[in-house]
Amino acid sequence: MKNKGLKIIITTLVLLALIASSVVYYLSQNIKTIGYVVEARDNRIMIISEKGYKKFEGNVPSDLREVKDEMLSEYTTFYIPKFNKLIGSTYDKNEKIKVYWEGIVLESLPVQIPGTNLIRKIE
Repeated sequence: MKNKGLKIIITTLVLLALIASSVVYYLSQNIKTIGYVVEARDNRIMIISEKGYKKFEGNVPSDLREVKDEMLSEYTTFYIPKFNKLIGSTYDKNEKIKVYWEGIVLESLPVQIPGTNLIRKIE
């Protein structure tokens, strides 16, 4: 009886380890972008790069009409992934985040990236 319970526990732990390593591997294959939240609404989040954030000294305008053309390339708009919606993630202005994404980049200013897999807050 004890051997059967032990086998179930070991099998469960092995499966959990395989799932965890698969997730880590999948995310390691994604491109990672770090930036600061400018605006989050509906199903999109706009961030500014660390370089752009430093240039604005933390006073980042949300209204892109106030931004000089040469600074627009520091902004990126990502689609919020289903997983982040499912767990109820919220994003505050100037919060530092890491975005895992893959796929195409829509060439516009600001850049738009629909293939977002995960958004993670950085402390």
